[in-house]
Amino acid sequence: MAMVANKSTQSFIKPSDATAWIACIRRAWLDKHQPTTVFEPDAFNLLLSDLGLEHEAAMLTRLENQYPVSKAVSFDQTQTLMQQGVPVIYQGRLMDEQEGLVGYPDFLIRHESGQYQPADAKLSLSENKKAIQIQLGIYRRLLRNELPAIVFLGDGRTALLGDEVNPVVDEFITGMRALLDLPQQPKVRYSHSKCRICPYEAHCRPGFEAKEDISLLYGVHGKAAEHLGEAGISTISQLAMSTVESIPDVPYLKGYKRKQRAILQASSFLSGKVYQLNKAALPEGTWIHFDIEDNPLTPARERHVYLWGFLVPAYGRENFDYVWTNDETLDYEGWLAFLQKIEEYRTLFSIGACTLLESRKSHYQKICRTLCNGKSCHCIMAARR
Repeated sequence: MAMVANKSTQSFIKPSDATAWIACIRRAWLDKHQPTTVFEPDAFNLLLSDLGLEHEAAMLTRLENQYPVSKAVSFDQTQTLMQQGVPVIYQGRLMDEQEGLVGYPDFLIRHESGQYQPADAKLSLSENKKAIQIQLGIYRRLLRNELPAIVFLGDGRTALLGDEVNPVVDEFITGMRALLDLPQQPKVRYSHSKCRICPYEAHCRPGFEAKEDISLLYGVHGKAAEHLGEAGISTISQLAMSTVESIPDVPYLKGYKRKQRAILQASSFLSGKVYQLNKAALPEGTWIHFDIEDNPLTPARERHVYLWGFLVPAYGRENFDYVWTNDETLDYEGWLAFLQKIEEYRTLFSIGACTLLESRKSHYQKICRTLCNGKSCHCIMAARR
């Protein structure tokens, strides 16, 4: 393993690059060529980061209770600790200058053979995620041995990753090397789910808007935009002037309804006009809107419903009400408080029989029906996820 302590690793391929590469190749390119320094992660990503560090600290404590643990502070010291046969190395640093790879495994654990196994603490409940397999696979490649990598998962399991991850690691390294050689950022399509949380969104979006990129339309898949471009429909204006009959069937955009919706979305994007696709027949009466938010990242990995939110007449910001619980031990108290709120609303708004409008969350539908003793209930659930 060729070790270089002083050389900058900015242009080296890192296991952590896998997340960006999987999400968007332009993001991976920008990370290497024009890294941003002004992005502030949102509260949810900060929470994930904090929970990840807590999980790593818990694994460190567990290992310290079993073995002597030494912390590495440089590439050279990592090599020295390995040569000394230290049982566990925390925050090791590995580099292969010839291959252009560098990695920072959470732990290096000495096997009975005298070789080291890389180990990472991951909040994930599955070792089958592509990014995890790439990261641990690169650590194995840097160590140049056949021992499987270890993953300390968020549900308490310990998983092993061996040679089966080599193909995805090869694909990643080949792809990253091709990106590093590109003189300009690669062409991509906009994605509402990915771009809005990307640190380069402010960098990329003006270009999409200038081109009237069809993928800016919510619900129009990037692959559909690619195929529409091949058919001569490459801008939002061109799509808005199209007819259903003139649009060919392409992946993710087939059938009359989807094409008509895409055309109306394009027109709405340009004019700001709102088009009603379907008329909704809503029951008359007083509406109580509610939504439920849960946290899957509890220590027991059982979903904790921490927020029961309500929007009551007259449906303004000041009419938002809620029940909040801090952790899963208070789940039952939260449920009782939710029931109490409903009874209060029944009295306050003189509510009798109710109707459940619709929900995609079947287990929450059961909550409504249980609440109303099998009768209809007056709650609209805003199922966003």
